[in-house]
Amino acid sequence: MAPLKDPNTPLPDQTVGDKKVITLGGTSVELLYLGPNHSDSNLVIRLPKEKIVFIVDNHPGGIVPGPRHD
Repeated sequence: MAPLKDPNTPLPDQTVGDKKVITLGGTSVELLYLGPNHSDSNLVIRLPKEKIVFIVDNHPGGIVPGPRHD
């Protein structure tokens, strides 16, 4: 994101190992790195109490989704 030099895009100032928990106003938010996918920045956001998971664009690299035809 830094090469874009967009003044409206905030750059991250922290990194996440496998897991980071942030508590905001009594709500716990988990940031989970589940390993590389088709990029190296695959991050899942989870709110355990609310039973909400936010996952975007999760697909293993090198594989086309759909049935196999052997």
